[in-house]
Amino acid sequence: MHFLHLIRWGNLLIAAGVYTATCVILQLPINTTSLFWSHGAQIVMLLSVMAFGNIHNDLHDLRTDKVIKPDRPLVHGFVSTPMARLYILNTLLLALIAALVVIINQGGTDIFIWLIATVVALWLYNRLFKRLPVVGNIIVAALTASVPILAARLALMHNHLEPHISTKWHMLICMAFLFTFCRELVKDISDYDGDKAAGFQTLPVVVGINRAVAISLVVHMLVFLVFSYLTYPFLSRQPWQPATIPVLFTAASLLFSAGCLLTNHIPAASLALKIGLLPGVLAVYLF
Repeated sequence: MHFLHLIRWGNLLIAAGVYTATCVILQLPINTTSLFWSHGAQIVMLLSVMAFGNIHNDLHDLRTDKVIKPDRPLVHGFVSTPMARLYILNTLLLALIAALVVIINQGGTDIFIWLIATVVALWLYNRLFKRLPVVGNIIVAALTASVPILAARLALMHNHLEPHISTKWHMLICMAFLFTFCRELVKDISDYDGDKAAGFQTLPVVVGINRAVAISLVVHMLVFLVFSYLTYPFLSRQPWQPATIPVLFTAASLLFSAGCLLTNHIPAASLALKIGLLPGVLAVYLF
């Protein structure tokens, strides 16, 4: 149980769900044993890399977590530092094995490029970029947006996506990036006390809480406008359709998150953004 808490199993579950949803939305073929195992291996690789990033993050955030997240396993002593380092080695080894399975089944050494680039990006984020304003937020958002790209990789190796399907794919990538970036800004506001105590130069520490909230609200509105722009062509043809309700739910979650920021309910704002992305993904499927 402490291991699951350490790797943030909820976030891993969401990533696996987004990967699976991308496969369904893009109608990616999984009609052969080789493709089935390749997709399975890519999911294992994705989750292993995420687990690595989360454990590595906790190792470097011990001082901060003592202030703002005292329930973390490393802070409590439920997981020792040597054990956490062993977990890191195991997750990297599992990710490497999964990448080899994909190459054996489908070929294409570009999967190694994705793996190395992602591990390096997570390492740099934990060691350096998360301590800087905005840069770390962009990195996390970009890594999240890479999940739909990874899911479509096997299809793109052999043929092109149909125009309608390609549009949906680009919508998923854009939504994953924007919602994650918006949520990362909110999390920085939530982590203000710990980040300031640790000497991190995050956006709220640099410009102050009030200005950081104002910037986050502007980003909320921009994400709302982009989401409306992306969904309008589909809804304009037929305003009331199965996709309408999840679109409205996602739009409402953005407005609710903004309202929570204004009333200083920061954890609720972050949770609303995490939950709000899911019906948005469902809407893309239903379009």
